[in-house]
Amino acid sequence: ATESILKAANIWNDTSGRTLFAQSPAALLKIHFIYDERSALNARIQIEQNQLNQNNATLQQQIAQYEADVATFEKKLASFNTRVQQANEKGGATEEEYNALVSEQKSLQAENDALDARTNQLNLGARTFNANLQNLKENMNQFNAKIIQKPEEGLYNPSQHSITIYFVVDKNELIHTLAHELGHSLTMDHTNNIS
Repeated sequence: ATESILKAANIWNDTSGRTLFAQSPAALLKIHFIYDERSALNARIQIEQNQLNQNNATLQQQIAQYEADVATFEKKLASFNTRVQQANEKGGATEEEYNALVSEQKSLQAENDALDARTNQLNLGARTFNANLQNLKENMNQFNAKIIQKPEEGLYNPSQHSITIYFVVDKNELIHTLAHELGHSLTMDHTNNIS
């Protein structure tokens, strides 16, 4: 946080061409950081988003592999069905051909059962992903509601000559919020002038 405070202070120092803010143990202006509910929700949302991104990447890889395996299985099954049809067209298979076809049929059935099991796993994975996505949306809605109730990320208190930072999304936002509140400590008010 100290690095961000110094960067925010330097925005004012560099802009004014003089030292308006300097770090000192005897400083009158105090800066406090409070970890509030918005920070907790934001941290939870970040963790959930990262986990969802990882889960989605894994799920997409599994689906791609599954689709490739299904395509391979369908080729094997088509080849098997062609050989059975050819054997039937010539009046039947020899005992050796018949035994080979029965063995291959059992193998194909086992492979089909394994693909069915993977289908169920992928469906479960997709349902879990969707449930987690819904949970993330609920947390984001809760976060947005908290932001509406308490939109300020930081506040300057002139009577205590202190800045309190309640919530920031990332380091750049922290520097921006600190610079904003430092401006208030210089008696600057908000302005609607965007020019």
